[in-house]
Amino acid sequence: TWTTSNTTVDFLDVTITRQHDRLRYEPFSKAISKFLYIPYLSFHPRHAKLGMIKTELLRLDRLSSDNHAFDKQKHLFFMRLRARGYPTRLLEPMFDQFLTKRLQHTNTTNDHTDTTIPPLILTAPLSRFALQTRLRDVVNPDSAPLEYLSVPPIPRVLIAYSYPKSLGQQLISARYHPPQQQQQQQQQDL
Repeated sequence: TWTTSNTTVDFLDVTITRQHDRLRYEPFSKAISKFLYIPYLSFHPRHAKLGMIKTELLRLDRLSSDNHAFDKQKHLFFMRLRARGYPTRLLEPMFDQFLTKRLQHTNTTNDHTDTTIPPLILTAPLSRFALQTRLRDVVNPDSAPLEYLSVPPIPRVLIAYSYPKSLGQQLISARYHPPQQQQQQQQQDL
C-alpha cells in the first residue's frame, strides 16, 4: 500500500512534515514492525542490552525535531521494552540518566558558538612527541605569545594528526611520475 500527501513524506526511518514554513521530523516505523528488541531474559551480556537501550534513545533523540516528538517516541520505546520483559527498576534510571544528560547538553552554553570565525586548524605529524604532549595545551589561544599578535580571537583550535609516509610510500612516490610530468620532462630533454 502507498499514500500520497503534499505535507508529509516517510523517508527511510524518518517522517518529515511541512508545517507552515518549518519542517518537523520524527522517527518512522512501518506498521508491520514487531519491534523485536533483545528480550530481557536472553543470554546476551548485560552491557549489550544496556548499550542497545542507550543507542536507541540517542537515535530517537536525533531523529526528533522537537521535545514533543521525542517524548512520544521515548514513551513508546519504554512500553515496547516493558513488553519484551525489561523491568521498570532497570529502565527508569537509564531513561532518567539519559534525559538528565540531554538536558545538560541543551542548557550548556559553549563559548565557541560564533560560527563566523573559522577554527584554526593545525596539522602535526603523528610522532612520539605528539602522543606524549597534549598539543591542545601547547597551542592554547589564551597563551601569552598569541596576546601580542594582532589577530582576531580564535574560537577553537583543531589539531589534525597525519601519519608519516612509510618507506614503501616514499619509494613509490619517488619512482612514479604522473603522465603530464613525463611528457614535460621528455620535451625538455629534446
